Amino acid sequence: GMNPIGVALNPNTDTIYVPNFGSNNLSVVNGLTNTVTTTISVGSGPANVAVNPNTNTIYVANFSSNNLSVIQGSTSYPSVATNVSSNVSGSNLTINWQPPVEDGGYPINGYQLGLYPTNGQSPVIIGVPSSSQNYTFTNLTPGTSYNYSITATNQNGPGQPFMSSTPIQIICQ
Repeated sequence: GMNPIGVALNPNTDTIYVPNFGSNNLSVVNGLTNTVTTTISVGSGPANVAVNPNTNTIYVANFSSNNLSVIQGSTSYPSVATNVSSNVSGSNLTINWQPPVEDGGYPINGYQLGLYPTNGQSPVIIGVPSSSQNYTFTNLTPGTSYNYSITATNQNGPGQPFMSSTPIQIICQ
């Protein structure tokens, strides 16, 4: 949007909110992919934003229209994938998962998987269909460690991501 003037983060959903003073809207950013997932119209001249992470409620102070926009957050997005596990075989890393407990009120339409090398190489982000419950990244670099993520998506966008807590090392080919 035009003239972004503030930023707020909901650490529970890894979602970032940016009020755009010049375009009278709020950009919603997926903190995992750093992409704008939606833009929400608010009052005139949004100048500040705050998030209550416990209720996932977003508050936007609109300077020009002298009012407050109250937005209920991502209750319409999926929760985190469940029973996530990984297995290394040679230079391949297989990630397994089960669907999230909550679909956000809309069917899961796919999953985003991220593979993040700890050596600074660019991450790999791929999408797989909703019927998938595993994916194998192949031909990974021996001696490199990787973190991974999985995020369920529905028609509203990505939900809460699962992030691996310990890097997985690829030992040999």
